[in-house]
Amino acid sequence: MKTISVITISFNALAHIEKTIQSVIKQKYNKFEYIVVDGKSNDGTVSIIRKYDNSIDKWISEPDTGIYNAMNKAVKLATGKYCIFMNAGDTFLHDKVLYEVDKYLETDIDIISGNNIITSNNKLIAYSKPPKVITFNYLFNSSLCHQSTFIKRQLLIDIPYDETLRMVSDWKFWIQTLIFKNSSYLSIDVDICNFDGRGITYTQSEKGNIERNMVFKELIPQRIIDDYISYSHQYKKKFMTRLKRKIFFFLSYYSFKLKHKKEYNV
Repeated sequence: MKTISVITISFNALAHIEKTIQSVIKQKYNKFEYIVVDGKSNDGTVSIIRKYDNSIDKWISEPDTGIYNAMNKAVKLATGKYCIFMNAGDTFLHDKVLYEVDKYLETDIDIISGNNIITSNNKLIAYSKPPKVITFNYLFNSSLCHQSTFIKRQLLIDIPYDETLRMVSDWKFWIQTLIFKNSSYLSIDVDICNFDGRGITYTQSEKGNIERNMVFKELIPQRIIDDYISYSHQYKKKFMTRLKRKIFFFLSYYSFKLKHKKEYNV
């Protein structure tokens, strides 16, 4: 059994699929398998997948009902102890990512999450690190990046992605496993992936928020949700107040330096 199953999901991704495949097959690490699940693309994506047939362990191209249906299919094809999803358009940051992560996988932790950068049109948008400790409060306001997270395959078998959702089923999975199931978690300071910021997570954020609210209502009692909303608003108010004070102090200090540069030699 391989240690890692790297999974790529694609649909009509001709412009992006090749760079993803290349970033996977160039990994200098021999304890992984590579699985590609395509949703019956009709734009030439499949011809690119065929081009790398000898480097892909398993691939299929057939109709699916959405990305999470395809991800669940891929998990059933996988044999690795851990799965990581590097979908079309996303890439590993360099060719030794899996090699660097391997030592952490020996800890037998359920979910291991590393760092990611987010880009759009080759421009850096953000550099993100996972929290050292995972809490419901963190997931209430944010999520883990699945492109930089290694998940035990058995967890994905036991709690498959909710295929009725279009955008936030991976976030729901984190709540189900890390909060309700109390699955073990490890944050590692390893740069894992370049996450394409042009995906629907960013381009259709309002639809994502609607689905998040649906998941909250399904999983969490309303009174708890109300408490967290109230707490979140109070925290943001305090944060903005502190931020405004810091900005005011910085501007005042900078103005002082410009005004008295010669006098105070600053």
